[in-house]
Amino acid sequence: MFAFDEGGIMQITHTLSVMKVRDHDAAVAWYTALFGRAPDRRPMPPSAEWDLGSGRGVQVYLDPDHAGDHDMIIGVADLDEALAELSSRGIDGEAFTVPSGQFRLAMLPDPSGNSIVLAHEEGPAQ
Repeated sequence: MFAFDEGGIMQITHTLSVMKVRDHDAAVAWYTALFGRAPDRRPMPPSAEWDLGSGRGVQVYLDPDHAGDHDMIIGVADLDEALAELSSRGIDGEAFTVPSGQFRLAMLPDPSGNSIVLAHEEGPAQ
């Protein structure tokens, strides 16, 4: 049951991004490198979840027929620092600035072809 505040706005307590993957073990290894730690839980086979704080999380779920078509954007405080850290864990990406100049991004495909985008807001669009 959803709870709503006085203005009729749903009070969201948790969000979970689900990334459908072809190879569960390869995905768990890759996302472990991405997040720098093992999954926080494995709620049901074949899935694994990472808590990202403040009610946010990511789940990888074995679903070969639907894998590779998912996108997730992760906002980071320092894109260059994040990319350097990920490179030390075997995940490489290259930063670029969007045409408006508002964001710098780096695309990181997981082993199933899902797109993980690291994003840093540079300032207002020009």
